[in-house]
Amino acid sequence: MKNRVKGFTLIELIAVIVILGIILVIVVPTALDAFYKARKTLSKMEEKVLLDAGEIYITDLDKGKKKYICNETTCKGAKKTYNKGEEMSGYDLKVYVIDHSGINVDVRTLVEGGYYDEMCRYDVEGYEGKPSPSCRIQEECVLKVEIEWEKSPDGLYYVTKGYKASVDSGCKK
Repeated sequence: MKNRVKGFTLIELIAVIVILGIILVIVVPTALDAFYKARKTLSKMEEKVLLDAGEIYITDLDKGKKKYICNETTCKGAKKTYNKGEEMSGYDLKVYVIDHSGINVDVRTLVEGGYYDEMCRYDVEGYEGKPSPSCRIQEECVLKVEIEWEKSPDGLYYVTKGYKASVDSGCKK
């Protein structure tokens, strides 16, 4: 009686490799497509959260809950002109925002103000003062926030109708 070694033949091994190859050709692109779609959806959600944070920020500025620091040489309000570094609020700020078709606000301002702190943490150990590595929207990201308005019936004042935020620049995802 011959001693026969048990195992797979070369043809059986090739057949298994071919079957695995076919499965990989079908499954990998489908899995990658699902991954990229999920990532794109997450980016859209992050942008929506960021825009909402910008709208809440301009709402708080308009309602006087927060003060805006003039960051130009001078900022002309309704009643007075502010120098760089001075705080603006109230109707002066509303006039300034409307006259300039909005103001720019960066992500760091939103994070430090508590408007956008779910996804970008600046206080992660080793990353003080910089966004954490998991932050997809970088601090260079700038939003343009605006007050939607109309004139009062007597034509003397701006009346707020709503708020709008849009991505202006630097929002890398």
